[in-house]
Amino acid sequence: MYKLVVFNFDGVLADTYRVLDLVYDRLEGDYEMSDMTAKDKERIRKLSPFDLFKAFHVPFYKLPKFIQDVIPVYKELISEAPLFEGMREIVEKLKEKDVICVILSSNNPNLIRKFLKHHDFEVFDKVVGGAAFFNKQTRLNGVIRSYKVNKSDTLYIGDERRDIEACKKIRVPIAAVTWGYDDYKVLGAGRPKYLVQDMDDLKEALSIK
Repeated sequence: MYKLVVFNFDGVLADTYRVLDLVYDRLEGDYEMSDMTAKDKERIRKLSPFDLFKAFHVPFYKLPKFIQDVIPVYKELISEAPLFEGMREIVEKLKEKDVICVILSSNNPNLIRKFLKHHDFEVFDKVVGGAAFFNKQTRLNGVIRSYKVNKSDTLYIGDERRDIEACKKIRVPIAAVTWGYDDYKVLGAGRPKYLVQDMDDLKEALSIK
């Protein structure tokens, strides 16, 4: 069993991509947004506020106010994102076995803590935010060193091909889950140690029942 398990937040623990639907519903009347299909909304997951105005077809002259409005709405709605079903049980079982559980994310740590509090899920040993793509492996290395755990005893759980690439750079095992951002084929092409399609697969990777 792994001694340290590091979770990505968006797309692994929390279905925060659904927040975009809520943001769209909240702002569409104010910004003359054109109708979007479910496929459109799937495509724009994880876009920045600047890119969202183009995806939402907001008139260019409204861009400054749109960016100003999107961020507080996102912050307000983030805690309403659902926790992926089955994830609470997995984390609680890891904690019962004294496994160190950390969240490492590019998201704002205060928003993550707000989410955890809203869901009564404040069981993690640490929340590390601001881990952008270019420094995720550096931040992950720092987490591992801080707990004095071997890399072979650490498992990172992510949902993107770039997570796989970051972990390979520092030789940390990764479980790539298919219910987040990148799909099965994209993740599989990255050849993670574990390609996880459901919670039972994740339990098997973590050696828990």
